[in-house]
Amino acid sequence: MFSRYLGRSPEMIGVEEIRAYLLHLATEKKSVPSTIAITVAALRFFYKVTLGRDWIVQEVIPMPKVRDALPQVLSPEEVLHFLETVPRLSTA
Repeated sequence: MFSRYLGRSPEMIGVEEIRAYLLHLATEKKSVPSTIAITVAALRFFYKVTLGRDWIVQEVIPMPKVRDALPQVLSPEEVLHFLETVPRLSTA
């Protein structure tokens, strides 16, 4: 998808085009940060290991910030409903 989006071989693509693709994923495709993080990891591996670029990949291809999801808190009514559905144990 990366090569198709930019219309040429990844070997010919520079830093600004990589950033433009990541921006495209975030804004136009509305990809979630975890999806972008996977793409960043793949691009880092490809450019650093496969192509052997001497980039400092953390600077060239930055990892997106992934927000920590807050746990869902049940309302008192939801807790009561949950507890009512649990079978009672006999103490005999």
